[in-house]
Amino acid sequence: MHGTNARVLAATAALVLVLAAPRAFADVPATLTAIVWVSSTTDRALLSRVQGQTADLDVTLSVADDTLPDDLAAQLSAATRLARERGARVAVWFTLDRLADPSNLLVHVADVSSGRVFVRAIAAAHGDGANTGADVPAVPSATLEAAALVVRGALRALAQGGTIGIAAPNSTSPSSVLSRGPSAPSWRVSASVGWQTSIDGLAAFGHHGPAARISGGTGLLEVGASFGSALPVTRVDAWTSVQLTRLGFDVWVGAAWTVERQFRFGAHVGVGAVLYFRATAAIDPRATPTPPRVLPSILVSPEVSAAWFPTALRGRLGVSLTLGADVVPSAPALGYDDGSGFQRFQTLWPVQPRIGLALSLATE
Repeated sequence: MHGTNARVLAATAALVLVLAAPRAFADVPATLTAIVWVSSTTDRALLSRVQGQTADLDVTLSVADDTLPDDLAAQLSAATRLARERGARVAVWFTLDRLADPSNLLVHVADVSSGRVFVRAIAAAHGDGANTGADVPAVPSATLEAAALVVRGALRALAQGGTIGIAAPNSTSPSSVLSRGPSAPSWRVSASVGWQTSIDGLAAFGHHGPAARISGGTGLLEVGASFGSALPVTRVDAWTSVQLTRLGFDVWVGAAWTVERQFRFGAHVGVGAVLYFRATAAIDPRATPTPPRVLPSILVSPEVSAAWFPTALRGRLGVSLTLGADVVPSAPALGYDDGSGFQRFQTLWPVQPRIGLALSLATE
């Protein structure tokens, strides 16, 4: 009898365990999956810190190695789309605080499921820099660790069923956030003033003079206009003294892209005109100088450029280097008319290498 009772109790206990097991497992929260957007060496250093800070949490990190859009709305839209594609609930990314202080880090954590976004500014700490690579300035280790702690706190709150941040701008529901496309592209504007040299075969060290340019662009597209002048160059022989002054201008279009948030590279092709102002004076009384004259030519100018906008200067002021070639199909020729025809003794090069160094001011 006692054996029968024992068997009944054991069967009852087993049945209770079987019925309770699904409910018990249902109470165990699912692993939180988050994508971390990595677009620079600094981001990779931040990723390493985040991985260390979240190692004890029930969180799975997925790395997205891609370039970030420029503005927050486009970043949120792209991060939401990528998180949905990878089955992640959370997206994490980092940017520089260009509005207040570019040396500060902005930590972004977006909860895709609720359409909420959390942004925290991390002030740059003073001290030894972390090893973020030779291609960018060292970011203080304390700054990296502080950013990783912010991410840990947000992910921990979400993993425990909490909420973060505020509702994403212009959204009232998760579906509106998920369906919203990128915002209208923002334009960047820059202007530069500097010095340039073009080698045309007349002067041993080329034509030197001030140069200026203004440009605007969005995404990879960049358009602009350039102006350059040169100090007079004089060629003297036994008969005459010939002075040439160069003036050139063009409009151009091309592509420009940013690397590590402070280096900007570009490739452009410009079309314009170059004017040579010629003045001749006789040295030998038997020579008759011709009147002053303007010698025009079409100008085609392919070029590449590189600019550096240090974060210490808030990413607004920098230096730029330009390398190009001025194609001048109707380059001037110098010579004498001896009665039998024009006798050339020097023709300027139709392709003239050019280099320029300038101080640049940019809107971002």
